[in-house]
Amino acid sequence: MTETDPKHGSKTRLTVLLVSVGFIIGSPIFLLILFGMGQVRGVEFSPDDFSRRSFAYNQMPLVDWVVFKKTFEDKTTDLEQQLVADKLVIPVINKKKNWHLVSESSSSVISHECDARFLTGFMDSLDNDGANYWDTWNTEHPNCAKVFWPYVAELARDQMYLNIGKVMNVAMDLKGDDPVEFDLRMTKTLGEVYLELGIVDLGLGRLERARHRLDRSIHFAPTREAFQQRSDCLEQLGLVTESKQDTQSAAALSKSNAVISEDAK
Repeated sequence: MTETDPKHGSKTRLTVLLVSVGFIIGSPIFLLILFGMGQVRGVEFSPDDFSRRSFAYNQMPLVDWVVFKKTFEDKTTDLEQQLVADKLVIPVINKKKNWHLVSESSSSVISHECDARFLTGFMDSLDNDGANYWDTWNTEHPNCAKVFWPYVAELARDQMYLNIGKVMNVAMDLKGDDPVEFDLRMTKTLGEVYLELGIVDLGLGRLERARHRLDRSIHFAPTREAFQQRSDCLEQLGLVTESKQDTQSAAALSKSNAVISEDAK
């Protein structure tokens, strides 16, 4: 029969005791880190049907491991619901619903991925009486509202949030309710904002995205610069014939503008 070394037994009991004490002391600290520092909250916006939701989950700091399943709560505003009910925004059905970040609390710095905040911030605006600005705007401009909101939905679905403020400001400056005149102002602005971000995408080498945005720019406002930029994009994509056609279109527009300028003198 092997005798137990008393010193070894004492060391074992001491080790177990220290581990137990460490666990007792460390568990609250671990839980504090997990449920305090590791808690992430935020808001998302879906351009598919103009809905909004908040989310929350816990993750291990530094390693970004999600510990518990993400939970959601509907936060769709009255305005968003009314836009759909009035058919000013027509929902689209996708296999997987698109959600774009409005905010996320995992960082003290606003992430560049939270671009949807530029739209939701406008939609949450209040008028001088404390009512939602766009509820009042829709009531005062019912014909222009039918022009405006489908364009806003298209911009959101194309993730054009960075420039969406320019479009919202056109509506905020509106006087009267002439949908034809308003549409002309809108399409001009839409052409400009798609062109601006299309050029950014082209410079970053995001060719397919650039092509789509330049396509939309030309659709709304076919300008010489838009054709020139798309020609460059198509050339980089290896579409030489289409690129030459855009170069010719740009030259034709330049010549036409020169003639108009001459006639105006």
